[in-house]
Amino acid sequence: MTMDRDERSIIEDLRTNLKERYHFEGGRTLLRELLQNADDSVSAQVRIAVLPGWPEADHPLLRVPGLLVANDGRYDAASREGIKRFGGSIKATDTAAIGRFGMGQKTAFHVCDAFLVVSEGHETEVPPLVVNPYIVIGKPGDACIEWQVAPFTRDSDLLLSNGLAGSVRQMVQWYPLRSPTLKPKATTSGFLPHHFDKSLLDNASDPSWLSGIVALLRNVRRLEVVRSDGKSSVIDRAESPRLRFD
Repeated sequence: MTMDRDERSIIEDLRTNLKERYHFEGGRTLLRELLQNADDSVSAQVRIAVLPGWPEADHPLLRVPGLLVANDGRYDAASREGIKRFGGSIKATDTAAIGRFGMGQKTAFHVCDAFLVVSEGHETEVPPLVVNPYIVIGKPGDACIEWQVAPFTRDSDLLLSNGLAGSVRQMVQWYPLRSPTLKPKATTSGFLPHHFDKSLLDNASDPSWLSGIVALLRNVRRLEVVRSDGKSSVIDRAESPRLRFD
């Protein structure tokens, strides 16, 4: 991932924004922002799940617990560039397509320090992406260097197979949860000192609360949220045609 700004300013700007602008109140905050991202991309279906990871994966960020987010909205090379830039300079050129990678994407760094993106079924094939801000200050031996160069293509199927079953197209993001054993560099704990476990979405899977959020969205018709215990909450407008916010 190539950065055009001063190396250290990228890290410090993100850290400052997380502390001062993008207030975080747990899983509900993150889920709300990620849903808005998906809605802006004209997604009809969204699946959000906390998963334990895959110890056999080639990429180290897939071997730990994380948050999987899949949607069937628009995704192309310009969208990929918008994610890389965290909704920066591209946002003004196409708010509908790229704006979704602004606040919502930055909010994700409350729970992780890098994340992965894969896709399938879109008009143009988009290569897998490792969004790793720490690569700009990484040195040989740092974990963030391995995050960037570790094999990833074979692992794409792990994410896609846990995304939207039966969907013609999908974009899947994987946010590995920050923990004491997952540091970008030995000398830092990441953007913030807060660690998260698989209980991240436990307070964000209440059907009544989810119904209220979905009722406020323009495009999302079906939402599935899967908790750490495997139990899921599904909000489907087809089954609730009069769904509205109360």
